[in-house]
Amino acid sequence: MPIRDDASIPDHTALCRVLIKRQWVSNKGGRPRPTSDSFNDCTGETSCFVSGPNTIAELRRLFPDAFAFATFPARILRENGFGIERRPEDCHPDYHGNSQDHVVFGPTEALSRKDCERRVSAIVKHLDVVIDGLL
Repeated sequence: MPIRDDASIPDHTALCRVLIKRQWVSNKGGRPRPTSDSFNDCTGETSCFVSGPNTIAELRRLFPDAFAFATFPARILRENGFGIERRPEDCHPDYHGNSQDHVVFGPTEALSRKDCERRVSAIVKHLDVVIDGLL
């Protein structure tokens, strides 16, 4: 089912994706960046958090084995045809922040797998996607 984009999340909002596996970070183009696999969820929805001053510390607490975190502005998702939807009901039960900060992103329309993969590839290669908390 396509994502319904939430207009209450401004384009400049920083989002954070937990990168659990070492192989979800590559060093292409002379800088670390997430791999396409790290932004492709088998459900068609990728979980993230709205990033604030303590987000990475809190996510590090929840996911102590996480390798790194990708932080990026919401506009990059929208520029590539993805929407962002709040999912507080799916927030980790031990998250000490605001459960409204839990969001998912995905296509706003039905896409072929190839088209979805091409769009995700453009997102992870974007220069405004940065790796934080790299171990």
